[in-house]
Amino acid sequence: MKKLRNIFLLLLIALVSMPAVAQRTYTITGQVVDPYNGSPIEGAVVSATNLKQSVTTDANGAFKAELSSLKGELNVWYPGFYTKVIPVNGRTNFKVILIPEDKYGYNDQILTPNAVTPGQDKNTNTYARQSKDFTSSTVDVEKTFTNIPGLYVAEKSGMPGEGAFFQIRGNRTANATGMPLIVVNGQPYFGDLNTSGVINGYSSSIFDALNAQDIASVSVLKGADAAMYGSLASNGVIAIETERAIDLDTRVEFIGQYGVDLNQSTLPVLNVKDYKKYVSALGLTDGTYEDMDDLITDFPYLSQDPSTYVNPYLYNNNTDWQDE
Repeated sequence: MKKLRNIFLLLLIALVSMPAVAQRTYTITGQVVDPYNGSPIEGAVVSATNLKQSVTTDANGAFKAELSSLKGELNVWYPGFYTKVIPVNGRTNFKVILIPEDKYGYNDQILTPNAVTPGQDKNTNTYARQSKDFTSSTVDVEKTFTNIPGLYVAEKSGMPGEGAFFQIRGNRTANATGMPLIVVNGQPYFGDLNTSGVINGYSSSIFDALNAQDIASVSVLKGADAAMYGSLASNGVIAIETERAIDLDTRVEFIGQYGVDLNQSTLPVLNVKDYKKYVSALGLTDGTYEDMDDLITDFPYLSQDPSTYVNPYLYNNNTDWQDE
């Protein structure tokens, strides 16, 4: 009987002490400021994993809360700013800097092959830009990529629409063709890299089928982040997400641009006849060619007979490109 009474007393003591353990709380404090001059942000909402009710910051940007555990995450939100997620990790004091949503080059999420990763958790193998970082008047898709860290963009020429070469890991091939894999909305995209059959040496942009105004975000991946695509991604990945329809209404949007470029001065140029005479005389007088037939063999456009031209539409046009 005595033994049963002792057991009952032990159980009673345990039951009485349990609420005391469960009611233990931890006080955390902190301040929320902006990134420019450290000005306090009043009214920011602070919530946590172990916080029953959210708290707001005062006029000094300060907050105070009671947590049941110093684990989990602290979430700080204010209109016009990115939500800040901070691991508690046993800390009791926090200095929170909120980043404005219009901050150039800062993104709250990054598109990867497997998921959308929070921008604050990104590693050095991933870079991203969103539509807010692009110039709204940009026409060429390549122009939107020029400000992405880790991506080298080299335009093929000054001709509009010819496109550019991209490199993420530098020049890794003898002929500098180490282009990264292009992925549009999760699907590998292989553009047309063939040269033009009309204009010798001209190649159109691989993004001819993509409207620059439709791009929502661009992520540059390399290393483990690009491994999902296998050997195709050996030179890295450019992952592009486009804008999606938010309703079923049909809408037509037109964006037009125009410009005027005036030459300040022009240079006098030779016409076709004078140019042929000049080049022919130059080739015969320097001793390189013995007669006109040898010269025409290497430079067929010097022939007076247009029927001998391989591409007759390219010659004898008397075009002064300064006037075009």
